Formats: sequence, C-alpha cells, structure tokens
Amino acid sequence: MGVRPGAGESSATVSVGDVLEVYLLENATTGYLWSADVVPDQLERLADEAPEAGLPSTAGAARGRVLRFRARRPGPGQLHLQCARPWEPEPLETIVLSVRVREG
Repeated sequence: MGVRPGAGESSATVSVGDVLEVYLLENATTGYLWSADVVPDQLERLADEAPEAGLPSTAGAARGRVLRFRARRPGPGQLHLQCARPWEPEPLETIVLSVRVREG
C-alpha cells in the first residue's frame, strides 16, 4: 500500500505482512533528506528507494523518495518522518502518519 503525505494523506491501514510505501519529495542536492525518526513496533523498516535515481537532476530540484516498512504485528501506531539536513539540529519539516495494522 502506498501513501502520499504531501498530498494530504495522514493515515494508512495495512495488513500484517504488507509493505507500506510512503512517497515523499526531497531536495537531496541541497542536503534535505527524508527519514523515519520514530518507527512504531507494528512496523519494520525496509530499505528506502529513490525511484528517480539515475535520472539527470537540477540542483535544488525536488526528487522522489520512497520510505518502506513491513507490517509486523496488529495494532495502531504513529510513524514520525522528518525532512532534515543531517548536520542541522532542527528538521525543515515533520510528518506524523497514523498507521493501523490489522490481522492478515
């Protein structure tokens, strides 16, 4: 299942074993990267994907990133995401995504 928090989606419901994909835009050439700050116990973090990797880019242009998580066990939780430069103490943007994992 995929969600796009930037498009106003703030919750997701998945079944145990499903992969939750969170689609985000980031400006990696300016140092801003999306990451999961807090992952609830119901989810397991998987490898991220940059779906536009390998394509020419313009400095400062937004590019897509997909953060991926596997639903491990049932229950509600909150996934905290942040867009930040690794060397700066405060993120540029934060998103809290409510996640509900149900039995398969």
